[in-house]
Amino acid sequence: KVKAIVFVDSFLRRVPEDEAARQKTIEGWKQFVAPLQAPNYKESAAKFIEEMFVEQTPADLRKDITSKMISTPQHVMVTAMQSMADPDLWQEEKSEIPALAVAARRKDAPVAAGAFIKSLFPRLEYVELPHCGHFLMLERPEQFNQVLTKFLKGL
Repeated sequence: KVKAIVFVDSFLRRVPEDEAARQKTIEGWKQFVAPLQAPNYKESAAKFIEEMFVEQTPADLRKDITSKMISTPQHVMVTAMQSMADPDLWQEEKSEIPALAVAARRKDAPVAAGAFIKSLFPRLEYVELPHCGHFLMLERPEQFNQVLTKFLKGL
């Protein structure tokens, strides 16, 4: 039995109901994934990874994360990204299990993301950590662990 769920800087967004808009979203994902399917996919992946950091991300951490991520086999990287564009996974099903979403507070993050997750998980605790990128558990480990521990102790 699932006791709770934790989202860490997750990419959960409402999918357009309009079929033309849905197809545009799917096409956008295909264009996003295409560079990862090319022979020079490691360069493309490195650029994508770089966009997930913020100014405050330490250089040594950037280097470590990037080197580990680009060592991922190409088919694994592509499949992971393609799965996010699978319309079969876009079902908006509500769940009453306790949920925690820990997100990086960024200028480019949609404000509605927290509200959307809350619409699916009414028992959601939503926390944003400032001054960190996508890898917030590595960039702000003390803050992240404090939030996670508090949530888990409350179950």
